[in-house]
Amino acid sequence: MVCVPPYWMNRIGMRIAAVFLVISAGGLAAASVARAADVAPRARISLDGEWTFRHANRDKFYPAEVPGVVHLDLLRNELIAEPFYGTHETAL
Repeated sequence: MVCVPPYWMNRIGMRIAAVFLVISAGGLAAASVARAADVAPRARISLDGEWTFRHANRDKFYPAEVPGVVHLDLLRNELIAEPFYGTHETAL
């Protein structure tokens, strides 16, 4: 059994949703304009350079690529076996 609301309920619901969206969008725009005037310009931080990672309980650091994926860095440094060979993926 499918319950379908009457035609007039659909129209009222759509009008309420449209009014809510207009009010919400106006409020967000006003908030972002006011906040942008109060915030100092952002500083740029360079991500160039050499990156390293380590296990939380160990002292040895390994090279990493940024941007990158940690699993590829683990594979490059031979800390994990090739996950797509045999059943190695289950060990991860």
